[in-house]
Amino acid sequence: MDRAVKPPRPRYKFSVLGSDWVEWLIVGLLCVVAALGIALLTGSLGYALAAGVVLLAAATAVIALL
Repeated sequence: MDRAVKPPRPRYKFSVLGSDWVEWLIVGLLCVVAALGIALLTGSLGYALAAGVVLLAAATAVIALL
């Protein structure tokens, strides 16, 4: 009987900022390490920044879904 009374929980919770600062620390470290690795391997700061931004966008989408 209680299930009929209670509203169903949403399947996904969307929070762009995330609920934990550790998530953003991990994402930030991941972006920095990836950008530095690309910069060292290619010698191009532009490609490194572009890869860091793409990785940041993908990680933000993942965190928003978690």
